Amino acid sequence: MKSSFKRFAIQMLALTVILLVVWAALFFLLPSGILSPAIPVIIVFFFGVTLSVYYVMLQSASNRFPRFANSFMIVTLGKLLLFAVLMLIYALANREDAVRFITAFFALYLVYTIFEVAAFLRDIRTMDRN
Repeated sequence: MKSSFKRFAIQMLALTVILLVVWAALFFLLPSGILSPAIPVIIVFFFGVTLSVYYVMLQSASNRFPRFANSFMIVTLGKLLLFAVLMLIYALANREDAVRFITAFFALYLVYTIFEVAAFLRDIRTMDRN
């Protein structure tokens, strides 16, 4: 499990650095006002949340399936509620940037979720073989 988490953390760090580089390139290439200024913060936020959730899910995957299913549903619900509250607070506090922020947030949510699910499925398969 430690090697799975370590590999995931390194891959997550690489993905995060790539996304920050892409953001920086787009920030200088696109006209001002197209990208939300909060994107770097969102990227770092997703890195932290995804890494934390992945660790919890790896821990619970070693338990029996009903316990894992409960943990998965609770963690997923908590994560979605956290995301909804953060988007709502930001949108209300920064109405002029709300659409750009929510669009960027959703796009990054998809990227990090797809990456997390693919890595988790890979690690679960290797756990089953061991």
